[in-house]
Amino acid sequence: MDNSDNNPAPSSHKVISAVAGQFEDLIYQLDQLWPQTAAPLAGRRIAQYDLKQILGSGAFGVVYLAEDTRQGRAVALKLPRPEVVLDKEKRQRFESEALLAARLDHVGIVPIVDASLDTLTPYIASEFSPGPSLATWLSEQ
Repeated sequence: MDNSDNNPAPSSHKVISAVAGQFEDLIYQLDQLWPQTAAPLAGRRIAQYDLKQILGSGAFGVVYLAEDTRQGRAVALKLPRPEVVLDKEKRQRFESEALLAARLDHVGIVPIVDASLDTLTPYIASEFSPGPSLATWLSEQ
């Protein structure tokens, strides 16, 4: 006897909802791990950049002080958070930020010196400007 009438296949909506829920759980787990996994990246190399220390972090990424081994200079290297890499819309926003920032040319804006957006580990490299963060500077004014 065929049990297919008694056990119908799940609807595509239920399957999509289940997968979406698993994806959200994965994002949550990655988000919980991020503070623990961000610091160990110091000491590693991405492309020609040796990561030294975390300068700051935000909703889309973590910014490291890094040494550009080709140019022999310090740079600020922004790496996207894991969920940014996994989410198509967020990754597009990260890429748009890099493309827009690279077009800006103003004495008050730190210039982008390099970016890699289509690799496993995308990044945005900008000149390193020592001093307080913008948030710290604004709070002191």
